[in-house]
Amino acid sequence: MTEIYIEDVLADIVSNITYGGSAVFFDYGNYIELANKLSLKNRNNQKYPLFALIQDVTETETSEDGVYKIYDFNMIIAYNTRQDYTTQERLTNIFKPILQPLYRDLIEEIKSSNYFVIDREFIDHTKTNRYFLGSETPNQNRLNDYVDVIEINFRNMKLNTETTC
Repeated sequence: MTEIYIEDVLADIVSNITYGGSAVFFDYGNYIELANKLSLKNRNNQKYPLFALIQDVTETETSEDGVYKIYDFNMIIAYNTRQDYTTQERLTNIFKPILQPLYRDLIEEIKSSNYFVIDREFIDHTKTNRYFLGSETPNQNRLNDYVDVIEINFRNMKLNTETTC
């Protein structure tokens, strides 16, 4: 079997998601690398909405029938916001109309992709709304932009043996 990389699988899944009729963006890396890549884009380069696989990814080999590997990984969906927004304004202007629908689109694309063995209708994950994606530096955003983020921690994601990328 050809080696399959979770980065390629998720890039393909995210490529099916649009926002406002336009493609969304997918990347992967640690927060420092992602922040550096985003800072290279100027105002004319579209950065958001961004779907990012946050490294590191845990990969487990298995002998389970129909399963190639089992993954635990974290993703974010980020969208630019205004620094002066209150939490209530972020919920009203960013989370409800933009981030939450993108999150639902991601979950539905994962379910319909056939990349993963889904034992039931529910995908094992936790979701956290981050109204400020902070860092260890006071008042510093991890991505160097003012963004609101949904962070998703996927657990026990079983990659189908029939997967090809």
